[in-house]
Amino acid sequence: MKECDAMFPTSTDSLNSVVPCQWSPAAKKTANYCAATSHSNADLAGNTIHTATNSRSQLNENKAETVIKLMLMAGQKLSGKTLGIIGFGRIGRETAHRAHFGFGMKVVVHSRSSVATEDLVQIDAGQVDDIDDLLNQSDFVSLHCPADEESRHLIDALRLNEMKPDAYLINTACSELVDEEALADALWYDTIAGAGLDIDNHEPGVCRRLAACENVVLLHPSNLTTGSARETN
Repeated sequence: MKECDAMFPTSTDSLNSVVPCQWSPAAKKTANYCAATSHSNADLAGNTIHTATNSRSQLNENKAETVIKLMLMAGQKLSGKTLGIIGFGRIGRETAHRAHFGFGMKVVVHSRSSVATEDLVQIDAGQVDDIDDLLNQSDFVSLHCPADEESRHLIDALRLNEMKPDAYLINTACSELVDEEALADALWYDTIAGAGLDIDNHEPGVCRRLAACENVVLLHPSNLTTGSARETN
């Protein structure tokens, strides 16, 4: 790091603990090759290098299709169900379009900022100000908000209890958004029906109790042998 001209971290490479003196004086750029940014200290990068880029736009369609895949694997039937989307950015919008036009799902969204009326009308969606309102009415809850101090463990034991007992939690965003021990409890004791997780974003790994649940789908690009959970590559 003291000699490099550019940094190219992936989701498994944490730069949060790097102090400025460890950066090369010649370093001019950092390129982030994943949708998540919680592993990279953006403030540090901004103060020490000239350019910081992110590859978010290329992942929109891929991530949205991953959400649909996980919902189908976890809950089987989507038609006529309600999808609650927390975080209505690029990936959240792509997911909403596929769910509504592909499966006739009703869409409810929660976003930190107000969503334009025309965007909601296009997919016949509604926006709620309170996350609990979204959880109460959704058959599937999909997380698409950024991971930061405010959203860490956004889905905890209390919010899992707000979900319908036949609902499914889908997380293709960062693992920090969910209290995984609380999710394991909710799955073990049937507080919710199931969960679908893209564990490519769960580093260093999914907690053992969660991986042992039979009503969770773990999606990973490589072959795994984790507990009794259903897995796919």
